[in-house]
Amino acid sequence: MPISSDMIIDSITNATPPLSNARIPRVPEMVKEIHDYQKYYVPKVVSIGPYHFGTPKLEYVEKLKPIYTMKLVAGNREILRRLYEKLGEPGMVRDQSSFYEENSTTTFNDEVFTKMMLLYSCFILYYLQCIHGGKPEDCPELKGHQVVFVHQDLFMLENQIPFKVLNEVMSLMGNDRFDKINSFIYGNILAPRYLKRSWYEVLILCIPDDQNIPGRTRPGVNRRQRTGSSYPYSSSYSYKT
Repeated sequence: MPISSDMIIDSITNATPPLSNARIPRVPEMVKEIHDYQKYYVPKVVSIGPYHFGTPKLEYVEKLKPIYTMKLVAGNREILRRLYEKLGEPGMVRDQSSFYEENSTTTFNDEVFTKMMLLYSCFILYYLQCIHGGKPEDCPELKGHQVVFVHQDLFMLENQIPFKVLNEVMSLMGNDRFDKINSFIYGNILAPRYLKRSWYEVLILCIPDDQNIPGRTRPGVNRRQRTGSSYPYSSSYSYKT
């Protein structure tokens, strides 16, 4: 049966855009075509969220999550129960799961998903408390190279949980760790202001020290004495901005 012009016009005028409410999306397929995409988008030691849950190579740190959770709550089972019950409220579960792409959480029942959010949030907070809080001795199970990779993994696109989960855990525990979270983010993502240089300042750094360049604030020899290195981008050498 031939399609009428009205049906065609209706199909165009009534078209709706595809819906994607995921606020923690997966890596776009076009990015996955890049040969080294896994280097930048696939976690190496720790999974956070449902996308990489159950990956065999992440099993070691997965086993640390309940241990660090109990350390965070100081072994208090009642606090742990309150956290689980709060995160397991039907409205909370629906809200948390809505952050992820459709069908990515359907394989988990509410109890498993709630346990996942509880363990991941407590792991993050305890990790920041120990490593970024200057107490690495409280995390003896994590070796140096694992700490480096955990830092990287926590910033990966597919390796996130809603901040509301962290907020609920901090609120119920009565322990505000916003300062450590902010410090962790600023220290790993945002360059300090003194490192932000204009193109002219960067150009000056690349010119040999024995040339007299207007705008160089101090002789190059002082720079090397200050940093102990001839490397021109040493962070200990600051410029006025």
